[in-house]
Amino acid sequence: YERSLKIMIEIKDQLGEARSYANLGNVHSLKKNWDLAEKEFQKSFQLMEMLENRPGVAQMSESLGDLYLKKEKENLEKAEEYFNRANTLYQEMKDNRGVQQVQNKLLQIMGHPDYLRRRKKELREELNKPEVEKDDLRKAALWGELGNVNFMENDLDQAVDALRQCLTIQEKLNDKAAMSSTLGNLGSI
Repeated sequence: YERSLKIMIEIKDQLGEARSYANLGNVHSLKKNWDLAEKEFQKSFQLMEMLENRPGVAQMSESLGDLYLKKEKENLEKAEEYFNRANTLYQEMKDNRGVQQVQNKLLQIMGHPDYLRRRKKELREELNKPEVEKDDLRKAALWGELGNVNFMENDLDQAVDALRQCLTIQEKLNDKAAMSSTLGNLGSI
């Protein structure tokens, strides 16, 4: 691939150059040379963006997300950022296979203990903001998500408490559809 890259640069084929960088990134990734893989994927990503090649940007976003998910010191936030970008592009291009593939990877992140701890902290901080106190819809959504995060962490008592907080607000709003969903979540605990 290095030879191919040299040729692509020599003949000024930027798309070929971007693909060569991607191939080199894949080789380094397979060898678990994460830093070299990241460097090559980033070069490909930047060229694809410059060329406005949406399929290429989506693929490189997914490759970078995979890389950050696999690195020894996982960087879940970066992986999530790139997977979300790939997901958006795949949806815009109506690439259902790409959407499904990336959404499965996002679910993998969302079930990770580090993600759950981070998300729980973010939710608690959000619930303590003065503007949220005045917004019952937002507050109910946050309590519902906190309940789901606690459930995923197998902290069932905290999950029930959070979901009851959510339900109380939904009852106040007389939001029967949301109440039904929350009651279903409580029933599964």
